[in-house]
Amino acid sequence: MEKEKLRGNFLTGLFGIGLVLVALVLAMNSGNVTEEKNTIDVAGSAVVTASPDEAELFVEIQVQEDTAERARSEAASRVERVINSLKQQGVKSSNIETVSINIYPLSNYDRDTGESSIYAYRASHVLKITTMDLDKAGKLIDIAIANGANTVQQIQFTLSKEKQKEVNAEALDKAAEDATSKADAIAKSLKVRLGRISKVSESNVNYQPYSFPLAKMAAEAYGETPVQPQNVDVSAYISIQYTIS
Repeated sequence: MEKEKLRGNFLTGLFGIGLVLVALVLAMNSGNVTEEKNTIDVAGSAVVTASPDEAELFVEIQVQEDTAERARSEAASRVERVINSLKQQGVKSSNIETVSINIYPLSNYDRDTGESSIYAYRASHVLKITTMDLDKAGKLIDIAIANGANTVQQIQFTLSKEKQKEVNAEALDKAAEDATSKADAIAKSLKVRLGRISKVSESNVNYQPYSFPLAKMAAEAYGETPVQPQNVDVSAYISIQYTIS
């Protein structure tokens, strides 16, 4: 009799411990349960047109001589003349950059012997000139050419860092307005109410600098090189997620 009583108490104790463990497991799992929310995901885009406030001019000084040293020396002399002439026009040293320097041999191939022979060396030095005075771009090109540059590689009209930051903000603002307008329209169509914004992501903000067509420049009349900038388009894309009720 006494043994049966002890056995019953033991089983009751085990049952009680089991209930406590189950309760603990349920309590722990309840902290991991997340409420699934209904959302609307929209994407907005915008394009802002801006006037460039900076010009980048790429000019090349190219020299050909019978030795590599003569080519290097002559190219260096011409580069110095070009840089000094640009400084006299108010261009700062920080706005004149060396993009590339190359010296390479020129050779002829003899089909009869199957051999190549070097007949000269060519030195190339490319300078990038940056100016905020867009009206002066053509004049700076003429001065560079008059003092030793013999090739205009590229002319780009761009936005300065300060203006790009300003225009980017405007483009993002308009892209956000576009996304919000879409979300309002979708919510109205579905007869739901927009809640708070749960996620925002910026997809891309970029622009393509305007490259001046060099063929057009060469076809213009003689005199100061005419260079007329054009506007650039800055595009922005943004994604927004709204909760709905």
